[in-house]
Amino acid sequence: MSNPFSNQMSDLTDAELLRVLDIRDDYQPEAIAAAEAELQSRNLAPEQIAKVQNELALLQRQQESLPMHLKVVYFLLPFGIITWHYANKFKKEGYDKKYQSSWLMMKFGAAFYLGLFAFFKALQDGTIRLPID
Repeated sequence: MSNPFSNQMSDLTDAELLRVLDIRDDYQPEAIAAAEAELQSRNLAPEQIAKVQNELALLQRQQESLPMHLKVVYFLLPFGIITWHYANKFKKEGYDKKYQSSWLMMKFGAAFYLGLFAFFKALQDGTIRLPID
């Protein structure tokens, strides 16, 4: 009996096949078997497989999101040298999405603090009055 996923797997690139095998929990067992059979039929050299796996790892790093607790840290500490250092470290290590998110959160944090400063300055100057008895 032929595998119903064989035709689909033969249309995938080497990288896509390795990705299927990397996240095998997301696929049916028949699809995994078809992907393994297709990969074997392509007779890829170990160097080629390693190269494709490195490319997949790079793509995965580029798309990895910044965790919520780090977003909060970058928002609360936008002017810190340490936060700037670690944000730039994300870029050097290939975490493009984390890099962009960390700088975005620092910009939001800086805007928040500047707005807060302007608000309290206006309160002090009497430009703004709070409706308190």
